[in-house]
Amino acid sequence: MTVFITREIFDEGLALLKSKGINVHIWKEKREITPEELIDHCKNADALMSAGSNYINADFLHQCSHLKVISLHSVGYDKVDIAEATRLKIPVGHIQKILSGPTSDISLLLMLAVSRKSFAWHQQILNGRWDFFEPTKNLGIDIKEKTLGIFGMGNIGMDMARKCVSAYGMKVIYTSRTRKHDVEKELNARPVSFEELLRLSDVLSVHCTLNSETKGKFDKSAFAQMKPTSIFINTSR
Repeated sequence: MTVFITREIFDEGLALLKSKGINVHIWKEKREITPEELIDHCKNADALMSAGSNYINADFLHQCSHLKVISLHSVGYDKVDIAEATRLKIPVGHIQKILSGPTSDISLLLMLAVSRKSFAWHQQILNGRWDFFEPTKNLGIDIKEKTLGIFGMGNIGMDMARKCVSAYGMKVIYTSRTRKHDVEKELNARPVSFEELLRLSDVLSVHCTLNSETKGKFDKSAFAQMKPTSIFINTSR
C-alpha cells in the first residue's frame, strides 16, 4: 500500500506507517501543491493524507476514485466534498479531540493579549517608546468574572470555557447547533440566542466549522450589536 502525504510530518508518524509495511511518498516542496499535482501524485497512491489548504472536491474525487481512504491533518473537513466522497465510498478521516487543548490555548492567549493590549504595548517597545510609565493609561480590560460567549460549543469551545471558568471565574453563555447539557451542568453555562450572545458577551469566542450556515454570520450588523468594549476571538478556519 502507498500513501501520499502533502506535508512533512513527525518521524513518529512516519515510523508507524512504515512499521505496517506502507510505502510513503511526501510532498517536500515549501509551497502549496497545485490541484493538478495533487491528482497526479494520488493516481499512483492508495491513500492520501492531506495537510494544508488542499480542496478535495468532486473533480479530484472522480479522478482519484481508486483511493481506499483520505485522512485529514485537521479537525475541520469543510474543504472536502463529503457527499461525493460518500457516494464514491471513499472513507474520510479527520483529527478530533487531540487538538482541542492546544487550540483553546491559542484562544486563551488571544483573549489575554487583547484584553491587556499586549500587541500594542509590544509595538511600543519595538518603537522605543517605553521610557515613561503612566499608571492610569492603557490598562486594558479586566476579564475576571466577565461573561464569556461561545459560538460553537464543540470540544474546543468546551475546553476554552473550562479554562476561563477555572482561571477567571467567568460566566459562560453559548450558542450551538445542539444543547450541551453536560457543559451546562459542569460550568453553569447558559444557552442563548445568537442575538443575546452578541449583546451579552464581554468576550465572544468563535469555535465553529465554516459552512453555508456560518459563512458571513459575523457581518457588520452582527458586530454592531456587540458591546463597544467586547473582545472578539476567532480560532476557526
